[in-house]
Amino acid sequence: GGVRPWLMEANGPHWCEDPLLNRDNEIFRTTKALARVRKSCGALRTSIDQRAEIIEGPIGQLAYWKLSDDPSDPTPAAMLVVLSFTTVVRTEAAKYSLPDNLFLWEGQAFV
Repeated sequence: GGVRPWLMEANGPHWCEDPLLNRDNEIFRTTKALARVRKSCGALRTSIDQRAEIIEGPIGQLAYWKLSDDPSDPTPAAMLVVLSFTTVVRTEAAKYSLPDNLFLWEGQAFV
C-alpha cells in the first residue's frame, strides 16, 4: 500500500460557507462590509499610502491617503482613511492635509 492522492484533491466548502461559522457576529459582518468597500475602489487596493497630517481637529486618530496608481480608473483617485483609537464615538470634525502629488480636476470634491 501507498498514499493515494485522491484526498489531496478533495474540495471542502469555502470558509464563508462553513456551517459552523456564525454569520451574525458583528466582527464577521463588519469585515465583509469593509471587504466590499475595498473591492469597489481602486485606490483602496493599491500600496501607495501617504500620511495625512491633522490641520485642525481632535488628536487620537491615524489618518492616511490611499492613492490610485491607475489614471484610467473611474473610481476616486484618492481615499482618506481615518482610524480612531477611542472607546467612544467621536463626532468632532477634523481637517487633514491633501497629498502634494494628488492631481484634481476642477470641480472635484471631497465628502
